[in-house]
Amino acid sequence: MRSVSLIVGFIIAFLLSIAAYLFGVVGPSATLALFLVLAGLWTVTFGALVAKSSQLYISGWGVVIILFATFIILPIQYTIGLVIVGIVAVILYYYLATSRRPITGMKKTT
Repeated sequence: MRSVSLIVGFIIAFLLSIAAYLFGVVGPSATLALFLVLAGLWTVTFGALVAKSSQLYISGWGVVIILFATFIILPIQYTIGLVIVGIVAVILYYYLATSRRPITGMKKTT
């Protein structure tokens, strides 16, 4: 059985977006948004179902990719803000998930 690659999903997302544009289903800017949504959905699916390690981390980056697609319906400053919040959430998750030390309060000094 062949292993599924993350790149294969991106290639399929790109080709489907171009096909939708060529058939007149979407316009030029919506083509980019469609690609970002499809690539993000593939990344979330790949992270949740296929990845051997760091499943939630990979899926988190898929959500960040999907957030990039919101430029089509939101003003650009909101899109940038959502992407930054998504990146911070992924970084916090990665830090908390890889930290071996328990999170405790301040040390007691006697």
